[in-house]
Amino acid sequence: MQALQCELHTSQCCSFFIEEGSGTSVGTILVFWCKEGYQLVGSEKVTCELRRGAPVWNNHFPVCEAIPQPEDKGFQLAVLVSIISCIIILTLSASFIVCCIRQKRLHLSENKREVSDR
Repeated sequence: MQALQCELHTSQCCSFFIEEGSGTSVGTILVFWCKEGYQLVGSEKVTCELRRGAPVWNNHFPVCEAIPQPEDKGFQLAVLVSIISCIIILTLSASFIVCCIRQKRLHLSENKREVSDR
């Protein structure tokens, strides 16, 4: 007589270990987990049990789904603010230089007038 065993449906996305039993025999408990960046959808544990004389898993096997990554608007905003700040600083610096050059020319012009008036 063949021993009663649950059919093992291996999933490529989930990993599991056998907590109890042989892996397919009645009473076997499988514990599932997902690799980093994924989340388990479904029951973490499934047990092979007898129902109406037939071996079945007490739950569907879980699946792993990718954890959605939030869109990082903060970094984009920081870059935009930095660019705008740089433009403002460069504009103010250029204005300051232009004012200094005009002031220097005005000062030189006044000195030339004073010298020519003497």
